[in-house]
Amino acid sequence: MLVSPAVVAVEWAERLPEPLRRGALEVTIAFDDESPDSRLLRFRPLGDRSAHIVAGMAEEADARSRP
Repeated sequence: MLVSPAVVAVEWAERLPEPLRRGALEVTIAFDDESPDSRLLRFRPLGDRSAHIVAGMAEEADARSRP
């Protein structure tokens, strides 16, 4: 298992052994068909810690969207 306070980004992470992926946060980047200069980010938590991170990001985005 990787233990580090830093963020580690791994391309093709699905090729890693499952124990190394446990608890990861999967991020998918796609083009936005409606805005060619924009990208869509999708987050999929693969464990409790990453689920907590995603929930915090959602709360922050929701708070920023309120007047």
